[in-house]
Order: sequence, then structure tokens, then C-alpha cells
Amino acid sequence: MKKIPFFPELLLLLMLITCMVLPVQAVFSAVTNVDKVKVFAEPTPSAPVIETLKLGDVVRVYSKSDDGQFWQIEHKSHNGWIIFSQISPKDHRY
Repeated sequence: MKKIPFFPELLLLLMLITCMVLPVQAVFSAVTNVDKVKVFAEPTPSAPVIETLKLGDVVRVYSKSDDGQFWQIEHKSHNGWIIFSQISPKDHRY
């Protein structure tokens, strides 16, 4: 039986491409618990503000910054970072 050369490398490449193409899944949904929540371009308060959210706006949360002070979120197709204390989990299991 003849072995196919480079098969493991091809399989790995296909897996990497698939991971890059698939959208990232949100960890949980959350709601803003204060008014005028700034959405920053980067996880720092000195970054440009992309959007300002109102009290009660629902966001999708994806990850936490390395220092734990910001959450990476999506709101109406805008992606950015907000201060962790300004949202509460929408589902109380979290």
C-alpha cells in the first residue's frame, strides 16, 4: 500500500484554515448596568471610543483582557472593549 506524502501536514493546514474562517462563539450575553458605557477600540481607557451604550443594552461577550479589567464585546456589529464592571450577565448561571 502506497503512503500519501504530506498527508498529516495537509490535514493540519486544513484544520488551521477552518479555525480561521469560522466565527468566534460568544461566551455569554450580558446587559449594561449603567448608562453611557464607552466601547473602546483596545482594552485601555485611553483608546478611541467606538460607540457609547445605554443602560440595558445587550452585548455578546467573547473574552476578558489579560489584566481582567475589560471584556471584549460585540454590539450591533461593533466589536470593542468595555470596563468589566459596567455589564452584568444576562443569564444568571454565570
